[in-house]
Amino acid sequence: MDYKQERITTIHDFGCDISRLEERSLELTRDTPTAVLIPSLYDELERPALSRIRDHLKDCAFVNTVVVSLYADTPEQYAKAVEFFDPLPQKTHIIWENGPRVIALLKQLQDKGLDILMHRGKGRAVWLGLGLATLHAGAIALH
Repeated sequence: MDYKQERITTIHDFGCDISRLEERSLELTRDTPTAVLIPSLYDELERPALSRIRDHLKDCAFVNTVVVSLYADTPEQYAKAVEFFDPLPQKTHIIWENGPRVIALLKQLQDKGLDILMHRGKGRAVWLGLGLATLHAGAIALH
């Protein structure tokens, strides 16, 4: 199922001054850097919703970092995802969450008694992405 929204549904527009809200957000990022975390399947790169999100982020000066936690089947898909997000002006990190390096790291954790490999899907993608995003931001939005 794929859907797209015209506006963020959890922040309601009650007639506030959008330009002032953006100015205030920019002021706050000076002391508290922000990140957006996007858990994504590779297939979502070919759908309009993710393109719209990426294009909107290009104009978000108050977002400092973008972290994409990507599930991709091949190195070629991962490379296409890196290219897809390359136009973003923010510092952008693409985690290949089922790639060989991440899986090797998760196996090391499994050997120590922390079995993250038994969990699959966007939940694991979110936790991996949050781990990286917290290194760069004090406020993280999950998309």
